[in-house]
Amino acid sequence: GESSVENVEEPEPVRSTGKSPARTEHRPKHHPKEVKAKAQKDGTAERIVRIVVTTGASVQGRPIANYKGIVTAASIVKLDVWDPFLAAVKEVAGLRNAPIHEALKKAQNVALSDLKIEAAKLEADAVIGTAMQLETLSARVLMVYVSGTAVSFQPDEAREED
Repeated sequence: GESSVENVEEPEPVRSTGKSPARTEHRPKHHPKEVKAKAQKDGTAERIVRIVVTTGASVQGRPIANYKGIVTAASIVKLDVWDPFLAAVKEVAGLRNAPIHEALKKAQNVALSDLKIEAAKLEADAVIGTAMQLETLSARVLMVYVSGTAVSFQPDEAREED
């Protein structure tokens, strides 16, 4: 018997071109701009703005009706140590580095905004007992982490007048 040997072409090995693949097919289903536009149409944006965030256990004059659950959010800051502005601007009195301070304030605001968004998803009116932590992920990367309890208030008409 004669044996037949077929010519099987081996696939060409995949070589990296050093470029990232096109992201068109990997686009998130909910693009941030689309989410923002939707939130403005359905009134969620207005609700988010009205959410009270406090470190206290309650909001004065607003009895809590329901505890909706724990909400969390985080924001990451990458510090550019090679930025000459970063090294140059220091306040001698408190040794506060202004660019780092600004970066941290921005990260705090982003985390608090995201906390409100999470609370709005639970149809909450406030986030009480809010705590903020700063974690060092590396020498140049910091994370601001916030958590609290989302609550809803009793409707105004349900409250008794004293």
